[in-house]
Amino acid sequence: MKANQQKVKCLCSYEETIGTLSELTTDQGFLIARVSKVRLALPIEMENKLLPMIGTRIGILRTDLPGKEYLFRVIADKEKTALMRENARAPESCEAST
Repeated sequence: MKANQQKVKCLCSYEETIGTLSELTTDQGFLIARVSKVRLALPIEMENKLLPMIGTRIGILRTDLPGKEYLFRVIADKEKTALMRENARAPESCEAST
C-alpha cells in the first residue's frame, strides 16, 4: 500500500462515523466517502443524498433495518448549538406600543 493511501472502512451494524464530509468518489462499485480522516465504503445509491452535505459535519449510522441500512444526520456546530441554547433561555422583551 502506498503511504498516501488509506484503508477503506466498512461499518458494522449500529456503528457510526461522525466527522466532516469532505469528499465523495467511486471505486469498484462503491461510494467512498471521506468523513474527517476515515474513508468509508457505502452503497453507490447514497451519492445523491450525500453530495449536498460536502463540507458539513455529519454522522453516518449503519443499521439492520430493511430499507434503512444507512442513516445520516447533520451534526450541529457546537458554536451554533450554544448560541441557540442561549437564545432559548433569554427572555424576550416584548412591550406593547400604544
